[in-house]
Order: sequence, then structure tokens, then C-alpha cells
Amino acid sequence: MHSLRRRDNWWSLTVRLLIHLLPGVAVGIGALLGLVSADRVTPVMLVLTALLTVSGIAVPPAVDRLRVRAARQTEEQLLLAQRLESAATERAEQLRGHFRPRGRGVLPSSLREGTYFAGRVRALRELTAWINTEGPDITRSRVVTGAPGSGKSAVLGRLVSLADARLRGETPTAPDQALPRIGALSAAVHVRGRTVDEVAAEIARALTIDEATAGGLLANLREDRGHRATVVVVDGVDEAADAQRLIVDLLEPLAAAAGRTGIRLLVGTRPGGQDDLLRLFGGSARVIDLDEARYLDRRDIAEYVRLTLLAESDPQLPTPYRPCPELAASVGAAVAVRCGRSFLVAQLTALSLMAASEPVDTNSAGWQETFPTTVGAAMERYLHDVQHGGPWLRDLLMVLAWSQGDGFDDPRTWAAAATALGTDTYSERDVNRLLLDTTAIDLLHRTERGSEVRFRLFHEALGEHLRQLSVRQRPPVETHRRLTEVLLERLSPTSGDGLVWADADAYTRTYLPFHAGQGQVLDRLLRDPSFLATMDPARLLAALPTACTPSGRRLARTVQRVGQQLLVASEDERVCYLEMAARMAGDEELAASLAAAFPARPWAVRWAHWDDLAATRMLGHHDDYVLALATVEHPRGAVVLSASAWAVQAWFLRDGSPLASGVHEPESAIVDMTASARSDGIAIITLHQDGRLLRTVPGTTDGPGVLADQRAPHGVWAVVIEGAAAVATVSEERVIEILSADDGRSLNLPRMVLGEQERVLTVGNAGGRCLAVLTTDMAEISTWDVESARPIGEPFEARPEMSAWRADLDVWSASVAEHEGGPVLLLGTQAGRVILWDPVRGTRIGDPYRGGAGVFSTLFSGRHSDLWCWGDWNGDVFIRRSAQGETRRIAVHDGGVESVAQCEMDGTCWIITGGRDGAVRVWDSRTDGPDAPANKYHGVVAGAGEVEGDCVAALSTDGQFVIFTADTGDILARLGSSAERRYRSAAAMPGDPTSFVTLDTEGLIALRRFPDGRVSYDRRLPAEEEWARISVLGRERPLLLAAAVSGRLGFFDLASGEPIRPPLHCHAGRFAVAPLPDQPDDALRFVTWGWQEDQTRLWTVTGEDARFEDLALSGRTDIGTPFRTTAVSFGRSGRVAVVVGVGSYSRLTVWSAEDGTRMTQAQLERGHCMELTDIDMAQYGQRSIAVTGGHTCSVALWSLESGLEHHVRVGSPLWRTKVLGPRGVVVIGSRGIMAIELGSRTFDRVVGPLDG
Repeated sequence: MHSLRRRDNWWSLTVRLLIHLLPGVAVGIGALLGLVSADRVTPVMLVLTALLTVSGIAVPPAVDRLRVRAARQTEEQLLLAQRLESAATERAEQLRGHFRPRGRGVLPSSLREGTYFAGRVRALRELTAWINTEGPDITRSRVVTGAPGSGKSAVLGRLVSLADARLRGETPTAPDQALPRIGALSAAVHVRGRTVDEVAAEIARALTIDEATAGGLLANLREDRGHRATVVVVDGVDEAADAQRLIVDLLEPLAAAAGRTGIRLLVGTRPGGQDDLLRLFGGSARVIDLDEARYLDRRDIAEYVRLTLLAESDPQLPTPYRPCPELAASVGAAVAVRCGRSFLVAQLTALSLMAASEPVDTNSAGWQETFPTTVGAAMERYLHDVQHGGPWLRDLLMVLAWSQGDGFDDPRTWAAAATALGTDTYSERDVNRLLLDTTAIDLLHRTERGSEVRFRLFHEALGEHLRQLSVRQRPPVETHRRLTEVLLERLSPTSGDGLVWADADAYTRTYLPFHAGQGQVLDRLLRDPSFLATMDPARLLAALPTACTPSGRRLARTVQRVGQQLLVASEDERVCYLEMAARMAGDEELAASLAAAFPARPWAVRWAHWDDLAATRMLGHHDDYVLALATVEHPRGAVVLSASAWAVQAWFLRDGSPLASGVHEPESAIVDMTASARSDGIAIITLHQDGRLLRTVPGTTDGPGVLADQRAPHGVWAVVIEGAAAVATVSEERVIEILSADDGRSLNLPRMVLGEQERVLTVGNAGGRCLAVLTTDMAEISTWDVESARPIGEPFEARPEMSAWRADLDVWSASVAEHEGGPVLLLGTQAGRVILWDPVRGTRIGDPYRGGAGVFSTLFSGRHSDLWCWGDWNGDVFIRRSAQGETRRIAVHDGGVESVAQCEMDGTCWIITGGRDGAVRVWDSRTDGPDAPANKYHGVVAGAGEVEGDCVAALSTDGQFVIFTADTGDILARLGSSAERRYRSAAAMPGDPTSFVTLDTEGLIALRRFPDGRVSYDRRLPAEEEWARISVLGRERPLLLAAAVSGRLGFFDLASGEPIRPPLHCHAGRFAVAPLPDQPDDALRFVTWGWQEDQTRLWTVTGEDARFEDLALSGRTDIGTPFRTTAVSFGRSGRVAVVVGVGSYSRLTVWSAEDGTRMTQAQLERGHCMELTDIDMAQYGQRSIAVTGGHTCSVALWSLESGLEHHVRVGSPLWRTKVLGPRGVVVIGSRGIMAIELGSRTFDRVVGPLDG
């Protein structure tokens, strides 16, 4: 009885304890979940985690994840602090070296401490009101312009100083002068000699944004959607490395987005020839021209000269005018008359007068006429009056006129360059003499960056004058060639014939490519791998178009292919991308040289069978897919326009010079674009995601006008109705509407309503009619006369016209054109077939083309001779000259060809293409060249030969199998196929790396041996199913899992080919299957995922019993579309076996392999929301790393433990990724197959160094 009572007491106590503890446990679990899911980790959260760990509630994986996130947050805070410090240092240097002295009206190197700024009252008043958001038109940016020396930098420097809390007290102002708000100007950048991305990086630092390129900065501001309400000052735009690109790629888009971001620009620039630079800003900025009479008062220049001559603020400076203020005023007025509108001429003249021992004799005849009227004359007078001057001084200054950026950082280089270009031999002592013993130091700008000190001429107008004098002695090409030799001679030779590029100073690393290119000697340097890896990527890429030999141009194309990667890669990865480019181009000599010169690379490309791109001219580049192209005639010649989601770019076809489109950073993403010609220019019409149809006229101050709203995203097409320009669109009510291209009014045409399953492929003019081409889900094509709303002829039906057509395939693209007086349609299909169709007669024209890749775009021209042209999803462009002619395949892009256009110039038909790689390319349609080799694969298995070692077998798109050595990529065997019998799928043999299994289109499976693919035995699967995919499950008797297109899964004994159980209905249609690596003895476990539905299932089959768990696909409320699985792999998270799936929107999901519960869902931050197509798992120590790729165009490494990611950017879509051994990865993509070896430094970027 006692023992029973005691047991009852213990039970009662236990129940009571649980009752009291359960709420606490629930709270603890809730707290833990909150900790794991919180955006930020705070000290309080860390303490709470410790308590939960002690209490036993917090499980180790959750604690590990929190620990990693806390470490990552600390690292991010340190990086932010570093960026803020870097931005502050850069701003201080910009203020000290440029903006503050200019705002004080003194030279950058001047010893003057006072302020001599005078005038420009109206310009300052207007700009101050705009900065303070007062007055009209405040969201538009401002561009301050004027002739050289007009005081642009002085005005901007004045405003920057007054908006700085520390400098405002040091800057005297007029009593009635309005002042900009303190802190209103968040960044001030002088961009002389800088590239677009360098300017973008500096602006990003000032805004505490972690981006290093123009595209990255714009994308960040677009995604952030925050309103910063600040002004960024950008001065010297005309002196940038490429002023036009700087405006088009960065400044104009920033200005256009000011209404959304709050970031307004205050820009200083010369107008450019025929105001070209100003035109590039379009209507996004308002121009303040300091040369206009309303902003200029000659009395301001006279006052400036008077203040300079008297130097009352700097009594330590000698000047003969200090005791003669009235004389100084008279001389100032005379100088103002002579110098016109140039403060620079006035400044140089005043400094020259101050240097004289006596003041000007105003009693002598014509004394006013002695004052210079140009910058050149003023500089010559100044140099004449410099004590201890002479030819040596001019030689040293002449070199600086040809230098780039901030000038030379080594006095020995400066002296050697002066010797090469000058009249005598110079040394470092001569440089010191200029800097210490002459007043010519006033003509120099000094820049300090760390321990480096650089010198350049303080004004570009001085450089222009000296260069004009230099050209009289020798052409610029010879000057740059000599400067190139000077820089090369400063490098030490290696034991061979090379140079020690590690010794190169900052100037050489940055500007040698420019000098070599301008001197036409770049080609001989391009073969040096260390030169390519050492030079600044932006300057190297800018110089590549100057290559002039065939081998040089070929190398330039090789490097350009990875240009975008080089710009954003870390310094140690640049050589890796150069090696990748060499492998892609088949330049094994260059690849081997790079590998030998840099053996300790973060990762390496061991081999590649990759398509080399054709030699075409690239007009420009978007940071996103090119969605649409248009060509129109402009008064200055043919113009090519291209649209991506957030910008329209435009170029003149003849010379590639840019034209301001006026369409950048719209409020809603662009869906489609077209354009029409006007008598005075062009009109750009864009369809946007929010349903609005906008019209923009480049070169006008008017913003985009709304032609219509509530449009469906079918597209927009330019047409002509009764001789007037119009556009065709589809309303949200599914009505095809024709609108005036001028004002958007609906033309009085019969109403055409689309059916529920119909969509518009294209609308265009042909055969004297305006035609709309419609398609249905059943690939039925109908052609309608828009003006009568009547169909033309009989519909085109794919199934009877194309053999073996599947019901799930679509017609993707169409173009309408005129042929022999009537309309024709060039149709491109999802299955890669192309057909020319006569809708009136209802017949095919010529032989259809049958390819292997979906056709994104088509073009037909029948003006002079038939021209068929189309682009596919691989980035290839196909050209056929007649209905039965030979078809040429040209590798043009590293991504699908979304748009094809043509334009005639000088009697030649030019083809323009826009790709998913963002490039816009153009070439002569008559150009002959070899067809690109087909390196198209879509499946891969790995194994090992008994003698040859590791092997890789890849399934090609033409149905063949190719077996490679894993180390070198040498081809060991090709397993051929026929049109009737093609290989369809392959699978590795678990536990037997020497064998693999193949499946062909006739249902024949074969067990094959590496390395030659010889057949050990074969079996035929039941003919009543169409078998598409296979996997092998390792058992004592291996089991074959075969997925049929019907959605059923077959189970077969691999050795006998006999089924071991009835087929299992898994999905409604096509699907894939992957068996778990660890199988129980009494069950079969595998994962399936359907292609036609958003289903991923974890199956357990025991005898006749089959159960599945639907793996949860999306639990995030911020992602509207469901997750679609494209591939799965298996690994471990700690001690837990997991299934890892990838799919749409760069998302990964981790499920427990035991019960299918979702453990983690993540989205790659640098995947650009593109679909991932495959995944495999790598083990780094004890940690699982997901290796994935897809339309992200990269091999992405993602740690299951830390959630960190790192990308190796390949540049084109990837279909398959396969891990080989501990560090190897084989990838298959639209351009071929490639083997990459990942080093420890690459893995460390996602998991950190391993312990021990």
C-alpha cells in the first residue's frame, strides 16, 4: 500500500509539474522560433538563447543557425562601418582637393587661405532654392554647364562648402544670400578620368549601399523603394573616362528615378559638341547655362580680378597692387573685357600680374590690349612670367597634359615620360625643382590617396592647350606609344622574356591599357596572362576595341565575354574568370599560361567544350534581358532602340554613338517597346507591367505621356493605318485596339475580341493590310485583317503540318512580312521548328526547319531577296537565304535571343539581336563565316574507367552520348544515334562507378561500361508507355525506376527488365524521380516532382502499399507565386538526413528526409529571382554545400548551415550541375559543358574556414 501511495504521489507531482511547465515550455519554443526567424540578432536575444539552451528547449541546430546569423550580422556591421569610414575619407579628399578650393575661387595647390569667389548670384540663388526643395520643378535634377573656365566647378564648390557644417563657417557669404540646408548634399564627386562603375561605387559608398557597379546601384535603389531626399553633386562629367556612357548608364537613370528615390543630381559638365552631352540627359534634368546673359555679369569677373590682385585675405602673399586698390579695380575691369566669359582666363591673368615686380602702367598706350583673351594665351603669359622657367618646365607640364586620371604617382615615371616626349633628359630632381622652386605649382592639382601623392594639371583647358602644341611635334599615336614604353621600362624583367607585373605602380595598373590602346600597341600585351590579370578591369575592357590585329581582336573578344564578371569579381577571382574565358574560346595556350602564372587560384576551369561567340559589333549592354528591339529613321540616320525591364537605350547604327531615350527607371517595369519616326525625331512607346502605355519623345523636356492604361501584357506593335502611325495593343477586356501613336485616341475600327485561349503573337503591315496573328493553347494560328476584323484564309494547325507534334507544345513567336505581293508568317515553335506560312493560300512555303531549341524570335524579309532569321533559347541566331536554302547557325549571345530586327544602311541589310545576356549586337547579314559548333548537352552522369580514371558521360541534344575524361575533358567515346532512335536519359549505378544505364526513345535500356560505353546487356521496357526519365536504386539486385510521360512510375529489375510491381501513378503528366541514397531494407523511398503541376512528393513503397507526403513548397507570404521544383538532391544538415529542392525565383527548400517536414526555405540573394534548374550536394568537411545553377547563369554554392552563398558567374544559362569528388563540378548549359575545380577559399566564403 505504501509503495502504491508513493507511486501515486510521484504521478501527481509529475502531472502538476507538467501543468505548470507547459506554458513556459510553449513560451520558450515560441521565443526560439522568434529568435531563428528574426531579421536582426540583438544582445537580449543572445541572452535569451543561452537561457533556452540551458533549459534544454533550444536544439543545437537552431542555436548554430542563430550563432551563424549573429556572426554574419557583426560582419555586416563592420562592413558598414568600413564603408562609412571610406566614404568619409573620400569626401574629405574631394572637398580638400577640388570642391573647397574651387568654391573659394583659388587654385587647388594655392597657399591662399582667403575666399575670392565673386558673382554668379542668380545661379546660386536658383540652385539653393532647388536644393532646399523650394520653387517649381524640384524633382528634376540640375545640370550646370558653360564653356571651359566659366566657373561651373566654382559654383558647385561654393554650394558644397555652404552645405557642409564644418566649412560653412569658413565660407564668407553675402548678407542676402540664401543658404543650402546643412547636410542636404550627401555626396560630392569629381569624376575626371573615372569610369562609370567607379563613379557609381563612390556614390554608393556615400549612400551606404554595398554596390560597386552602375547596374548594381540602380537595381539596389529600385528594390529598396526608400525615399532618401538628398542631392548628389557630380562635377567634371565631360572629363570622365567615357562621358557619354557615364550619363546614359548612370546619371540619366538616377535623374529619371529622382521622383521615386528622392536622390536628385547636381551635375557640372561642358555641353559637348553640338550640346551632345546635355541632350543625353533628355527631360530628366534642367540646364543652367552659365554663359547665358542672365547668369553672367562682367562686373563679377572684374571684382574677382580685383580681389585676387589685392589679396587682402592673405597679407603674406606679395602683390604690387595691394597699395593701389583703385588701380586694381581698373586693371580688373580691363581684364574682364578681354577675357569675355572665362573666369579661368581672368584667374591666370591675375596670377601673372601678381607675379610681376611692378603693376601695369595704365598710362602706356594700348595697355589693355596686352591682356590675353584665351586660355592658351593666358597660360603662355603665366609660364613666361614664372621665375626660373624655360623649356624644361613646359616639357614637364606637357607630360601631365597626356596623363590620365589624377596623374603620375611616381616622380621617376614623370621624369622619364618628360624625357620621352620633351627636348631634354630629366630626372626626379627636375620634378622636385618644379614642385618646390617655381610658382608653376599653382597650375597643378595634388591628390593624396593613402601614401600616394599624384599631380595633374588643375584644369582640363590647360591640358587641351598643351596637347594642341604637342600635336604639332608628333601625332597622338606616337605620344601614347612612347608613354607605353616608359611605363613598361619601369617594370623589372623576369628570368624569361616577361615582366614582373606585381611591381607595377597604381598608374601603370590603371592606365597602361589606355596608353597602349591609343598607341596601337595593345595587341602585343594581350598575350601576357599577367598583364590581363593585373590591369584594372574597367580600363582594360575600355581599351579592348583598339586591338587592331586578327589575333588581338580575337583575344579582345575572349576577355570581353567575361567583362561583366571582371567588373564585379574580387581581385583574386579575376584570373579565374580570364581562365574561364580562355577555355570558352578554346584558347588552351592562354588558359595554360594563366594557370601556370597563378597556381593558387580560388577556383579553376579545368576544361570546357563551349561555343565561341561570333565576331559581331556590340552596340550596348543592359543589366537585364533585352525584351524588345526597334529600328527607326532619324534626321541624323538610322537609330536602334532596345528595351529591358527598366530602361530603353538608343544608338545611331552608323557609329554606335548613344542617343538619349528618356526612358530609364520607370515607375513600373517595361513589358514591351516599339517606336515610330517623327519629322523631328522619334517617339518611343512602352508597355508597362501596371497596364499603362507610355509615349516618350527623346530630346524634349516633357516626361512620358500616357497614351492608354488598363492594357494586357500581350505586347505593343507599331503599325500604319491609312498612312498614319499607330500602335496595336490589347486591353484588359481582351480587345485588340489600334491607337494613334501621337495622342493615344482609339481609331474607329471594328471591335476584335480575343477568345479565352487566344493571345496575340504579333501585329504588322503586309500586303497592303494590317494583320494580327493569334495563337491558341492548341498551337492553332489564325490571321486577321485588323481594319475589317475578318480572318484571312484557313488557320494554321501545328499537328497536321509538323510531324510528331506534341499537344503540350506552343508556337512561341511570329513575324509578319510581305512576300510576292502577299502576307507571310515566319513561325517559331517551342520545339525548335520554324515554318514559313502563307495565310491567304493556307500553304507552307519552302522546307520547314527542325531544331532542338525553342525559338524566341523570328524575322522575315522579302524586299530584295528572301531572308529567314530567327533566334533560339540557347542564344543562337539562324539565317536562311531562301525557302530551300542552307541554314547557318551563328552563336551570337550567351542567353536566349528575345528579339531580332533589321535595318538598311548604305544598301546593306543589318541584323540586330537582343539577348538574355543583356547584349545588343549588330552585323552585316551578308557576312560569311563558319557555322558555330554545337556543344549542346542536357544530361550528365559520372563514373570511372578501370584504367582511364574518372569519366563524365553527357547526353547531347541530338540524342548522342559523349564520354569525357573528368580531368582533361578529352573525348573517350561517342555513342551515336539515329533520327528514329535517340538517347533520352541516363543514370549512374549506385555502388558501381564503372557502369551507367541509358534509355533511348524506343524504350531500350542498356547497362554500359566506362570509358567506351560498351553494352554489358540491354532490355526493352513495355511499349505501352512512353518512358522519359530513369534512375537506379542500389540494391543487391539493382532496381530501375522509369518515369513515363503519362505520369506513371515503373519499377523494373535492372538485370532482367521485368517489372517487380505494378506502375504507380505519381503525377498528372511528365515528372522526374530521384531515389534517396539511404534505403531501408523493407521499403523503397524516393522523391518525385511534376513538371505540369506544383507538386513534390516523398514516397515510401512497401510491397503493394504506396504512401507519399506532399512536401510543402511555399510558406512565405511575400512570394505570391507558388514554388515550382525543378530538381532535388540529398544531404545532411547536422545529423539529419535532408532533401534539398530548387526551383523558381532562385529558391531552395530543405525538407527532412524522414517525414518530409519543411526545415528551411531560402532565396538566393544574388540569383536575380531567376529559376534554378539543377542541384547536387558537396561535402566540405562535415558541412553540406548545395551546388546549384540555372537561369541565374552561375554556379551557386549555398551552405545549409549558414545560409551564405557564393556565385561563379558563367554568363549563360545552366541546365545541369554535377559534383565530382570533393571539389569538382561539371556544369552543362546552353553553350556547352565545363569542368570547374573549387578551392578551399571558395568554400570558405560560404562556411568559413574549417576548425583545425
